[in-house]
Amino acid sequence: MKSGDKMEVDNAKEKEGEREWRKRRVVGWVEWPWSEVTGWCKVAGSEEDPGNRFFVGDAFGRLAMVSVDLSQERKITLLALGEVM
Repeated sequence: MKSGDKMEVDNAKEKEGEREWRKRRVVGWVEWPWSEVTGWCKVAGSEEDPGNRFFVGDAFGRLAMVSVDLSQERKITLLALGEVM
């Protein structure tokens, strides 16, 4: 094997290791009770609260607010706001 080939193999193995590192394991899941999400918008927060809240709309006009708590507890809160007619 040539030294250039060995370097290429080593580089390929290193890149593969980086890709494996980037893969994330599932730490939770959400059962979405409505239709496919068709739009979302981030809700602005204050200095104390960085704003991990989003308005989410589905294909049937249902509107919800999703709040993501990234603290130690890692919670997701779904608040149904109603339907747009």
